[in-house]
Amino acid sequence: MRKLTKEQEAIELGKVWMKKSKDPTHDYGHAQRVTQNALKVFEELKENQPERFKEIDPGLVKLLGWWHDCYKARFEKASFRDLFIEGRESELIFRDEMKNYLKPERLEKVAYAISNHQKVFLYVFRFGKIPPLLRIIFEADGLDAMRRDRHKMIIGQNPNIFRKLFSFGMHQFMTIFYKLFLPFTEYGRNTFKRNKAIKPLNVPLD
Repeated sequence: MRKLTKEQEAIELGKVWMKKSKDPTHDYGHAQRVTQNALKVFEELKENQPERFKEIDPGLVKLLGWWHDCYKARFEKASFRDLFIEGRESELIFRDEMKNYLKPERLEKVAYAISNHQKVFLYVFRFGKIPPLLRIIFEADGLDAMRRDRHKMIIGQNPNIFRKLFSFGMHQFMTIFYKLFLPFTEYGRNTFKRNKAIKPLNVPLD
């Protein structure tokens, strides 16, 4: 069997981490779909904007996809406070787990994107041009976040009527926001159309 490189080991460790997730909405299946989305989005963006995405490669995309929600995986249900700290906390976990696996410059690129991956609203409205790796994860994560079956599951888990309404409202808001302010790739548009009526998936852990 061919020996894995350190970076390939890092990706596999991300899969192991997410298989142990306690949060059914930020689990192996979510990380797997986000990674698959991210690779497709990256391919299209690199083809259309080669100069902008020349320093990004599939290895960076896979690391980001598998590790971006590593903090949320520790808890069965995220608190309201976690909405504001989860990016930074995930970054700290990633840095600690990956310090012996990745070259410093590659670790920094992924760590920055993990730390800011939930700040799509700030980047769109305040910071102007979005860094390439963040642009990829914004669309990839957003596509899975807008899945109807995922939000039905989130709403079903909340016994509190106000949390149910909040979850429903967030789904509607995110859908409108992404469509208006973060133009999707062709892959993203097609995936969004398919996901509007998609049934819940039973994702195998292999």
